[in-house]
Amino acid sequence: MTLSSGQRQALRQTRAVAAADPDALELLTFDEPKERDRSLVLEVSVSCRGFEHREGGLPLRDRERLLIVVPPDFPFRKPELYTPHRRW
Repeated sequence: MTLSSGQRQALRQTRAVAAADPDALELLTFDEPKERDRSLVLEVSVSCRGFEHREGGLPLRDRERLLIVVPPDFPFRKPELYTPHRRW
């Protein structure tokens, strides 16, 4: 299956942000849409260094992996964000 024009836009924008500051955001992988759900999945690593931790807050590591799920009708429908872990 191929990417929709909106998904190609999201991939270009993610690559541009990663190129502008590779320490802040790194594009690790992306999975092209499957027949079933047609969503593009971007796996990114984001820098969390410098965030203040407060009691009861999220225990962030220096870098956190996130999954951005981009629907085929992006930008008319927002992407969803998930973590590939269950720490929080």
